[in-house]
Amino acid sequence: MPEPAVRLTDEKLINQIYDTMTDFFTFCILEHESRQVFYEKDNIYSGTFKIRIFWINKEKGLGYGIAEDWKAGKIQVYRFGTAENWQTFKNSFAAQMRGDNS
Repeated sequence: MPEPAVRLTDEKLINQIYDTMTDFFTFCILEHESRQVFYEKDNIYSGTFKIRIFWINKEKGLGYGIAEDWKAGKIQVYRFGTAENWQTFKNSFAAQMRGDNS
């Protein structure tokens, strides 16, 4: 799984899911991929879950992931990338749209 990753469906962060999903649908998603990820990073016997990653900026590691967690029986949502890289990306995106009144 790409790092750093923040699980947005964690109970502590569930209030942020609306803003995050708004960002998910706002930014153009050109590239996506599917992966099988181990539950425990260094334990191949821990089992795997399926995740689809939607890259916003793959070079910077920015993207979102939607995972099907079979053990928990839930869908998990992740955001990839550092807070600093996300802020830089959002600022650049806003700067491009500034003055566009179309």
